[in-house]
Amino acid sequence: MIVLSGMSNMEQLMDNTNYMVDFASMNEEELTSIIKVVDIINSSIVIPFTGCEHCIVACPMNIAILKYFSLYNADLQ
Repeated sequence: MIVLSGMSNMEQLMDNTNYMVDFASMNEEELTSIIKVVDIINSSIVIPFTGCEHCIVACPMNIAILKYFSLYNADLQ
């Protein structure tokens, strides 16, 4: 997995990478817990979407797809 983080200067780079100094991988119990939480969250999402807004740009009718998907998922949660 990867985390993308925008940086504009060396100070931001150092801030974003300093947490890795004492890096330790998750143990099996932690990984199992995360997988369970992800499954719970994903089971409550009816329409999976990333919020990238590509569909809004491409929609010739300017439908607020992101807004409607978000509201629908939130209502069902």
